[in-house]
Amino acid sequence: MCRPGEAFDRAVAYWKSVASDPDARYDDVVNYEGKDIEPTVTWGINPGQAVGISERLPKPEEYSDPDGARKAYDHMGWQPGAPILGTPINVAFVGSCTNSRMTDLRAAARDRQR
Repeated sequence: MCRPGEAFDRAVAYWKSVASDPDARYDDVVNYEGKDIEPTVTWGINPGQAVGISERLPKPEEYSDPDGARKAYDHMGWQPGAPILGTPINVAFVGSCTNSRMTDLRAAARDRQR
């Protein structure tokens, strides 16, 4: 069994081994200010079905996968064209298929107990 932190230390060593060289040249560099990124929510059944909170839900015919959009609306019970901002949230999924942190899950559980 490894000592506490040893696995993390190994991970850091690996991450550093795959980092770009200090003098690496890039075809493109994009910088974002976190404060400028609008909060996003998913309206459907996969991560691609998402809009910013100031947007309205897309109409199926305006979406890249109209059949998938219709299935999502049937499942979620939402209406195309409805605004997201102000929509009550009765159930929320904390986490994702691509990344979930234990600290986030614990914070959500702690807040739920209040």
